[in-house]
Amino acid sequence: MRRSARSNMPSRRPPLFFSCLLCVAAAAWSPALGDDRILDPRAAERIEHLLADAEIALAGMRLTTPAHDNAYDRYRQVLAFLPDHPRALTGITRIADAYFGLALAAAERGDEATAERLFDLGRDVAPEHASTPTVANSIRRLLTRPEARIALDSGELSARSPALAERLRELGAQAKRDQLLVVITAPRDEMGRWIYQQMNAAPPHVRLRARSEIGQPAVVELRDEG
Repeated sequence: MRRSARSNMPSRRPPLFFSCLLCVAAAAWSPALGDDRILDPRAAERIEHLLADAEIALAGMRLTTPAHDNAYDRYRQVLAFLPDHPRALTGITRIADAYFGLALAAAERGDEATAERLFDLGRDVAPEHASTPTVANSIRRLLTRPEARIALDSGELSARSPALAERLRELGAQAKRDQLLVVITAPRDEMGRWIYQQMNAAPPHVRLRARSEIGQPAVVELRDEG
């Protein structure tokens, strides 16, 4: 009996096993992730709900409290699904930013205990936050009460008036005598240098400890920082 040539040809239909794999992969595709990772559709939907709830909690300043109803917990749940989820990682950084902002505001008010507590919360939430050292220094500077704070007249400063120069030399002498740090704030760098030169010219002939910052209004502070 003559066999059909067609019966000897290999089947072009993919094996059932591979067909099932293709179906599973297609069903698991999650466009909500914004990349090509494969995730169960129910998990992807859960992530989207968690992210939405986290944004609401963050907007309401429910940062790490109350328990189980705060932005931090929601973002951590997302990271349990996907440890490098960009929106969750960014959200945690924003929580730390919020705490740092509150800590700086407390330091500005002179509330040292609250400033330190809020700073610690932000640092604990995001231990590798790039701004942590800068914020810590800013809080320390805000909480350091100056021995004296003298606002400088902008007109006299622009004119380099002799009266202002004499006043600055008096301040320089006080700073050297009491071993105080001088913090100079001036609108322009050359103004800050001129202020320093006048103060440093005061007796005794030792170098004045000082640092200069660009800002307004023009101010000289004398601080006891050991």
